[in-house]
Amino acid sequence: MKTSLNFVKDFVKIDETNEELYKLMSFKVIEIEEYYKLVNATNLTIGHINECVMHPDSDHLHICQVDLGDKVEQIVCGAPNCTAGINVVVAKDGAVLPGNFKIKKSKVRGVESNGMCCSLQELGIEEKYVPEEFKNGIVILGDDAKAGEDPLKYLGLDDTVFETGLTPNRGDLLSHLGVAYDIAAAKGIKVNYKAPVMKNSKPSDLSVKIDTENCYAYYARKINNITIKESPWWLKGRLIACGIRPINNVVDITNYVMLELGTPLHAFDADIIGNNIVVRNAYDKEVMTTLDEIDRELLPTDVVITNGSEPIAIGGVMGGLKSGINENTKNIILESAYFAPTAIRKTASRLNLHSEASMRYERIVDPSRITLALDRATELFGLLADGMIDNAYTSVDNLNKSDKEINIELNKIKNYLGINITSEQVEKIFKDLDFKVEAKNGSFKVFVPTRRVDISTSQDLEEEIARMYGYENIPSTLPNTNSKGALNEKQKLVRSIRHFLAGMGLMEVVNYSLINKNDLNKFGEFSNEISLLMPMTSDRETLRQTLLNSIVEDLRYNSARQQQDLAIFEIGKGYNTNSEYDLLAVGIKGMFNSSLWQGKKMQADFYLLKGILEQLLSYIGLDVTFVKGVNNGLHNGQTAFVMAGNTKIGVIGALHPQILKENDITDGFVFELNLTEIYKIRNIKNNYKPISKFPTVSRDIAILIDKNVAASDIVDLIKQTAKKLVDINIFDVYQGDKIDPNLKSIAISLEFQDNEKTLTSEDVDKFINQILKRLDFTYQAKLRS
Repeated sequence: MKTSLNFVKDFVKIDETNEELYKLMSFKVIEIEEYYKLVNATNLTIGHINECVMHPDSDHLHICQVDLGDKVEQIVCGAPNCTAGINVVVAKDGAVLPGNFKIKKSKVRGVESNGMCCSLQELGIEEKYVPEEFKNGIVILGDDAKAGEDPLKYLGLDDTVFETGLTPNRGDLLSHLGVAYDIAAAKGIKVNYKAPVMKNSKPSDLSVKIDTENCYAYYARKINNITIKESPWWLKGRLIACGIRPINNVVDITNYVMLELGTPLHAFDADIIGNNIVVRNAYDKEVMTTLDEIDRELLPTDVVITNGSEPIAIGGVMGGLKSGINENTKNIILESAYFAPTAIRKTASRLNLHSEASMRYERIVDPSRITLALDRATELFGLLADGMIDNAYTSVDNLNKSDKEINIELNKIKNYLGINITSEQVEKIFKDLDFKVEAKNGSFKVFVPTRRVDISTSQDLEEEIARMYGYENIPSTLPNTNSKGALNEKQKLVRSIRHFLAGMGLMEVVNYSLINKNDLNKFGEFSNEISLLMPMTSDRETLRQTLLNSIVEDLRYNSARQQQDLAIFEIGKGYNTNSEYDLLAVGIKGMFNSSLWQGKKMQADFYLLKGILEQLLSYIGLDVTFVKGVNNGLHNGQTAFVMAGNTKIGVIGALHPQILKENDITDGFVFELNLTEIYKIRNIKNNYKPISKFPTVSRDIAILIDKNVAASDIVDLIKQTAKKLVDINIFDVYQGDKIDPNLKSIAISLEFQDNEKTLTSEDVDKFINQILKRLDFTYQAKLRS
């Protein structure tokens, strides 16, 4: 949430610098993600244009004589709305505007210019917040603006914005008054808020009826003879600081009060809807057009506000187009209500209509501020819209507005927090928080106000004490235990895999567990999927059963941003209705490694990835074989299943051309392992072997064999046959016109070693003959001469 510092200062005294306040709020209020000046510009002033004539060498530039309060400067301005007699924002010589844009004296087509007349956009205000009349020109200030004074103060833009990392339980911090209460508690001072006093001399002619369990209270007041106009700049500045676009005084007042008190309000055109208001559940498939001009089909779980016959608003979410405020509105009905949080959340999620109002209703608004917000808005309508505000309100109210009573003991607080705190300190903290408290002999009866809906147990109170006492003041202690912490075998394996792949130059990625349901079977045939009932978006709807979808998305995302050389891995989980399992996935594309000064390049391909996989499996002590396989998302000719005995533990392959085309990437190679299966079959053993004192003996052989025989089958057969074999590598494969077209030549390097003696040539010849005989018997392979 964006919090305006000036707004908060209306209710609590703040003398701290922005940095000091940032630290105070971060430690004792809520996490602050960032803070910044709303307008980061220097050397600005209000100027009055005394004279404005056309530039002799331009059809759009003006030469202006601008009174800056202490002197008159000549400024060349190209804005179409520049004219004599107006007040403007002037960046003087030496000013620095957002984007480090420096203003200095210059000549514009031969005419000297000593500054610049500024638009709101040039002050760093986003265009969506700029009034339509000023979007294509400079901002024109009111007649009450005085030359030489601070324009940011006049515009209400001399503010600092604190962006808070709001948690779901702290709905009270969605109001500036709520933030002020916490800052005041942290400083040990009081909040200064004066509630408006309304004189309701005229009885209400409105009728309110609630016919749903999802509305606990509804207040309505008619305000007559209002004037629709622009809001004053101080109010627009507050809204802009909080990220809300100013519209007109009626809408802006309701938004302003919502930001002040955290209670959403809504205004209806009274002449359109009449005097009868009925709150009910929507009829099945009932249709209503909302303010955004979209027809919404409703369900019986939705709450609607009606005029007795047709819906005029979706309760707590958005108003209806027909009953909305327009330039012809003269009389309004102002709504302040309390809706069931769960109902609002479901409706907002289903309709994808998440608004400032729905966000507050979902987090529970303060029931004690329903009438306060109505009165505060009524007061502002009298001040800013010329409204007649003497009408009483009509209401139906079933809310419990009593404070929550919680008992807590001093000894429990000490034991829970591990601090030596006194009864007087605890009592002061509760009073600083503006909680009523009765203290007696180390026992406290605390009355928690309705604004703090997050506090319901003694544990919640203990957390409040810890927060205000200061987490930094709580001593660090080690647990009193005899047990020694250690990683289990599963954790050791995952850590070793992570370190190994990082050492190979791969980067770890972390992805969402939710994917688009349509992508579920892109890399296999999966069933028993788990999908969300109300996903935030269709792209985050179904729990993944493979990590390959995420890896390919990472390749696509980075490729679209000119990152063509990638080597990534993810360790995550797959989910179905029957189980939850651990997976490892790796993806590479582009250049895996390059040494330009040596002229060496290592392009990503199937065999490079297979080498990484083989090294990894060897590192964790797992013997596997590769069997040709088929996978929906992988290339038919470059796909293999990874087998540990008869158990399939993974798949490796090049991405299917269709997948490459869909994701606009040129190449990609992936593998995935089921770590849960590996946990089951992996034997934990001591892999230590002493270095042999006897030398190795190497031999190379080249065999002619049927071209359809897989190289991996040849390697497996040799490993089964040869004694004393310590290493085997295929270093050449040849097919060409020098041999039979149905055959291929495979060159193999073999390395032998005996730990008991030095091998002789005769010993190695025996091993080679055994290998050749086995190859001849099984595959009719012949030694190539």
